Amino acid sequence: MSKKSNNKNELSKEARDTIIDEAVKQYKEGKIKSSLDVENFLDNLLQPLMQKLLDTELENHLEYSKYEHNKEKKNKTNSRNGHCKAKNVKTKYSNIEVQTPRDREATFEPIIIEKGQTI
Repeated sequence: MSKKSNNKNELSKEARDTIIDEAVKQYKEGKIKSSLDVENFLDNLLQPLMQKLLDTELENHLEYSKYEHNKEKKNKTNSRNGHCKAKNVKTKYSNIEVQTPRDREATFEPIIIEKGQTI
């Protein structure tokens, strides 16, 4: 009898299967040969994931998507203002480099990787 997880952050079965299928494909191609290669495979998922989450946080803060024009939001004056200088963040698994997105009014306070956070 298997236990069902109540973890709200759990991947969908399809997403999990896609990641596993890619790892199996790389194993068959000889790209994954050891447990270190498996760790490197997983490390390569972490940086783009964290960057995408930071960008999505700003999107939620501004209440419009990156490719949607701010002009459609009549009462909104805040908008994107590029990214901060890249910083290295030490995670449980590896060091990753991310660029925190900025807004013109400097009201964005990221939660995924907080301002000034390096660990």
